[in-house]
Amino acid sequence: MTIAQYILHCLKKHGCNHIFGVPGTSCAGIYFAVDNDPDMKYLVTVNELEAGYIADGYGRFAPMSAVCVSYGVGNLSMINAIASAYTEKVPMIVLNGGPTAKEQRDQDNYGILFSHSTGKRHADLEIYKNVTVAAEILSDMSTAQSLISGLFKKAAQTPGPVYLEVANNLWNTEITVEEEEDIHEEVPVNQALINEFYNRLSAAKEPVILLGSEICRRGLADLALSVVEQLNIPFCTTLLSKSVIDEAHELFIGTYDSDLVDKPPRRYAEGSDCLIALGCIFGIDHASLVSTQYKNMVDVSYGKTRIASAEFENVALKEFLEGILSHKKVALLKANNSAALETQKLLRKPSERPTHDTVFKSINKFLSDKGDQMLMVADTCLSSYPASDLEMPSTHMFLANPVWLSIGQGTPASIGAHLATGKRPLIVSGDGGFQMIAQTFSTMVKYKIPSIIAVIDNGLYGIEQFLLDKKFYTDPAAPSIGFNSLNRWKYELFPEIFGGGKGFRVADTEKFYQTLEEAFAFKDGPVIIAIEVNPKDIPIEYVKKIESLNL
Repeated sequence: MTIAQYILHCLKKHGCNHIFGVPGTSCAGIYFAVDNDPDMKYLVTVNELEAGYIADGYGRFAPMSAVCVSYGVGNLSMINAIASAYTEKVPMIVLNGGPTAKEQRDQDNYGILFSHSTGKRHADLEIYKNVTVAAEILSDMSTAQSLISGLFKKAAQTPGPVYLEVANNLWNTEITVEEEEDIHEEVPVNQALINEFYNRLSAAKEPVILLGSEICRRGLADLALSVVEQLNIPFCTTLLSKSVIDEAHELFIGTYDSDLVDKPPRRYAEGSDCLIALGCIFGIDHASLVSTQYKNMVDVSYGKTRIASAEFENVALKEFLEGILSHKKVALLKANNSAALETQKLLRKPSERPTHDTVFKSINKFLSDKGDQMLMVADTCLSSYPASDLEMPSTHMFLANPVWLSIGQGTPASIGAHLATGKRPLIVSGDGGFQMIAQTFSTMVKYKIPSIIAVIDNGLYGIEQFLLDKKFYTDPAAPSIGFNSLNRWKYELFPEIFGGGKGFRVADTEKFYQTLEEAFAFKDGPVIIAIEVNPKDIPIEYVKKIESLNL
């Protein structure tokens, strides 16, 4: 078996049947191997950043993802997407074809730069060490199997991206492969931790559970739901785990998106006297929550465990959840904060011209009508927070980038998510974010990805405008900050430009829902809908924030 064939074997073993990327001479060996493997497919993208984003989206719904681009020019173009996967803990392998031994010697001895070299030894490796959980160069063929399989295990168990560099002339090198045993190391339940957990819980009057992304990454939704129901405690989710459990559940109180405004999930999470955070990643939008709740928090996430200021080592989330269920003190607890169980309702105002709020009212109805056929993708923009209030009619149907917060990530990531789930993406993107990755529409046309892209067309980097100058939204005469203005595009003409798909432009609230239905009826590739929104319009959440500041 060759090195390339063994890598494909490991990918399939870990539940990945796709490789994304832009082929080059240094990494062509992997693509040739895929051509000869009927169980693998590649998806060639327009550029490397797009490839990384697609792999990121795939790995959020599949056990593993893979991306392969050229040395130097490809890897450095893609690194933002890998940083996203690293920050939000997405299992992925980055495959890179490095220099041959001769190319490296010529550079060291004579200063002859090999193709795409910066002149620095192992430059790609050193850079990728900062955005991966492990990074290796394969140089010893006698240990090739253990090194490669070890990287895959690291990506799956951590989870997160790993980096593997193989000299470009070694992809077809034969290696000896021995049968490997799948060894699952059981982590014993820490009884002292479980006892302390129940002591804290017994004294609490208003406990709240916050479910995070590790529940998704490790397939623990059913186990987490058993804990929620056994303890009978209201629960909310982060944006990274939105829809991991049925949002129609009677104990669900909403999605904690941020500390921007005083919505019920924030109110009850920050007011809890025992916040139980399970598998969470906390970013800037959770600063108020963590600082408020630090001394009242039970935090079991990605191998790190803390109850208030007491820390516990070597605790796996799965074993912790099982320990809760098996403990002798287990009994149905009474949920004292019944007010937290009020159904979340979207606050929408009627309007002829689309607003952020009316757009999401239509999307909420559309998702309800289509059920589990759809995958809701909320790109980082002004629409990120209203998306958290959407009522998901099914599970595993939401994708966002709320910790890394890279605008534009959602559109290409939806391709990977679609391939992993079979669900049809509905993407809401700001026009600024979409313009960054607009060529993704070409990839969608090429591979007939049936995405529906709703672009908020207000000619503005709206989220930046809000963060830097909120008075723009309160004073009708106030101009926007100059560098936040965008060139206006005719998004509805993209199908003509890229040779496929369908395009619409809407400037009427009622027309938008009708357009969503027309878009859904089109199955032969992507649909793009430009929604004309007044630059001064912002979602109700932001209005409340401005009102609280008395601006």
